[in-house]
Amino acid sequence: MRRDGKKITTARHLLPQIQLMLSDVTEIIMVTTPEKEPATQAMRMQNFLQHLGICIDYWVVNQSIYPMKPDSSLLKAKASFEIPWINEICRRSNGRFVLVPWEDHAG
Repeated sequence: MRRDGKKITTARHLLPQIQLMLSDVTEIIMVTTPEKEPATQAMRMQNFLQHLGICIDYWVVNQSIYPMKPDSSLLKAKASFEIPWINEICRRSNGRFVLVPWEDHAG
């Protein structure tokens, strides 16, 4: 799916073929961050894949502030904004997700 929301027709034909060929050995993992835009895009992709008969097996919620239990009021506020997205991913995944704490990769 393109950023503008338009579906790529080749993906519509390619993904079911891949699923049929590898269904016994393939698991699909959706990776996102717990923020509005990335999580919304991931959920749209999940809906698109479900329409094609492809289910996501697991979710990874990456770079989350929430599990760090920050002391800073700014980071606490950011962590609280993640909660609705984490809860929605938990619901959509039937609890089959992992929450990866934020790490600074700049150094």
